[in-house]
Amino acid sequence: MPQIVVRGPKALALLAGIAIYAWYDVHDYTRADLVASYSGTVVETGSDYHWLGPKPHMHYYIVIQDSTGKRTKRYVHYYGHTPVQVGEYVVKQPGYGEAPMAAVDHR
Repeated sequence: MPQIVVRGPKALALLAGIAIYAWYDVHDYTRADLVASYSGTVVETGSDYHWLGPKPHMHYYIVIQDSTGKRTKRYVHYYGHTPVQVGEYVVKQPGYGEAPMAAVDHR
């Protein structure tokens, strides 16, 4: 059986591609935000373009300010990003697929 040997710049390119793919999969911080529960007032909405990883794409986020004044950037699905407006108080229930919803009464 022939032995395959990769050396030089090709080896570095191959190693870099595998490392980026593995890093992206392990450090995908958006997964935690999609499952966690949180609540607070939306102070900013936006999107980041992530070009690293197997599938470069947009990640949508909202910045939440809680009752203590702490601001947290939370990543959301596109459908969780669109109905949220700056200044609204939102509540996100725990679980994957739940979107942050505007609370009717947050007192």
